[in-house]
Amino acid sequence: MRKPFVSLMAATLLLASCGAVQDSRINPANWFGKSREVAKAPSEDEVNPLLPKGNNMLSLRKKEKEYAGIDVARITDVTLDPVANGGVLRVQGIARIDAYNLRLVPRDSSRSDTLVFALQAEFSPEGAANIRGTRRVIAASHVTADMLEGIRRIRVEGAENARDIRK
Repeated sequence: MRKPFVSLMAATLLLASCGAVQDSRINPANWFGKSREVAKAPSEDEVNPLLPKGNNMLSLRKKEKEYAGIDVARITDVTLDPVANGGVLRVQGIARIDAYNLRLVPRDSSRSDTLVFALQAEFSPEGAANIRGTRRVIAASHVTADMLEGIRRIRVEGAENARDIRK
């Protein structure tokens, strides 16, 4: 008779103390506290119109200039190396003068099963005067699996020719 009575008293005390634990820090539901109202950050429309926008001391980001690439002369090789979520499109070409900042720029295709890119580069004005022969250039771009879905051919265009690869 003694054991059930002690167990019943312990359970009663434990149950009675639950009301005290409800508002204490022991309860995990209280760890983050209640929500409260905070000041809203100003949107771009509410920013001071007297402060200049763009590249200034307050702005750490430089304004990007528009890409002024021109198609390279010839495309010599195109490969698509598979990776985890798509592929890496690697293109080799020949530029007549020194080129820099190469990019594979997507172009519109007349066919739905074809991806079309152009291999473009920027050329320095000094490079036109210092023609040292042709330069082999290589550019690569990641092509996602979503972009490759339903695609049977990838075409890369240059100024003088184009090359394509097929599945």
